[in-house]
Amino acid sequence: MELVRVSVTRFFSSRSSGLVGSEEDLILDCYRLARWYHQPPDYFLSMPLSEVRVHLTHTIKLAVIMRREASDSAE
Repeated sequence: MELVRVSVTRFFSSRSSGLVGSEEDLILDCYRLARWYHQPPDYFLSMPLSEVRVHLTHTIKLAVIMRREASDSAE
């Protein structure tokens, strides 16, 4: 993500809410999480929907914090 400079919002949100909704969105979210954590997508695809939501929510928060810290240190 850092190498291509994709914004956190654009990376994790293919929808307005950024949280899992339809089955296709769930699959995309699992692939996003897998990429972020360098895991095979099956790792997240095998989880219950509620667990994927928790991981996605916390990962988005973490990415926002990391982005803010990076911009603060660049100033």
